[in-house]
Amino acid sequence: CDWSSDVCSSDLSAKINEGQGATFRLRSDVQLNRAVDIFISLGGSMIPGTDYQPPTEDYVRLPAGQQEVTFTINPRVDNAVEGDETITAQIVPDPDLTTPPLPYAAASPSYASVTVVSRDVPELNVAGGGTVREGGSGSFTIVADAPVEEDTTINYQIGRAHV
Repeated sequence: CDWSSDVCSSDLSAKINEGQGATFRLRSDVQLNRAVDIFISLGGSMIPGTDYQPPTEDYVRLPAGQQEVTFTINPRVDNAVEGDETITAQIVPDPDLTTPPLPYAAASPSYASVTVVSRDVPELNVAGGGTVREGGSGSFTIVADAPVEEDTTINYQIGRAHV
């Protein structure tokens, strides 16, 4: 039987926000009368154990009589200022079986990816200032608590101090 994978997502661009589940669907071209364990390799830029809790098994079981099965990876909300990350699931051969007949073969596409969008932003602090004489100038620095991943606009307002 041949297998292919795709992403179950209402968003065709396969993007989710941090904290939402990334659901992957595996489909077979035939219906079997016995259960089959489909082995999956997870990759991408997300770090297992840090960015998501890895599954306890490296396979997904397709029940007898079914042609598709889903599994979900749940990215953690980490509040870290970071760029978008990816998680990829790929169908791989059963590592315990090396001689035919094999229970399945990966079809195309044999992998699917989801981009996890991080909406975390750095906290900004203002440093500097001090006493400035009338007609003089002063300076201040805006400091982010983490590097920003893209150009950032900062809106500010200067008030008048009353002494």
